[in-house]
Amino acid sequence: MLSRSDAPEVDIDYFFAQVSVEDKLVDFKPTCGNILSGVGPAAIEMGLIAPQGDVTRIRVRSVNTGAMVEAVVSTPEGRVSYEGTAKVDGVPGSSAPIYLNFMDVVGSATGGAFAHRIPARCDRRDRSDLHGCRDADCDRAGFRFRADGI
Repeated sequence: MLSRSDAPEVDIDYFFAQVSVEDKLVDFKPTCGNILSGVGPAAIEMGLIAPQGDVTRIRVRSVNTGAMVEAVVSTPEGRVSYEGTAKVDGVPGSSAPIYLNFMDVVGSATGGAFAHRIPARCDRRDRSDLHGCRDADCDRAGFRFRADGI
């Protein structure tokens, strides 16, 4: 769901709802990055924001999480361009790229970079090439491992 934002530092508010197909449930807690990539072009097509030259930068707020994202959309001749060579593995065809710049995501779930207010613990377990870092709130948990160990 998209709307013009009342906040001066935000262009578009994006509100995501995930409907369960098994239960009578609508979840409003998460957001969806795949759908987020369509927010900029949709906002332009819906007339919620005007194109700004060959490239339009749109300040999007995820209402669900409060995250701020800058969507960068190709808009030559004042309209969204869907033609291009950008590809996503596993998806047929290509299109114009859409860039998403995530702003201030550290602490979006817990209020700080470290969920327990201490630096993330990174372990190297004996006889394992898996390095795990946990308790960090930086939008995504990270793991490093050797490819030849898979």
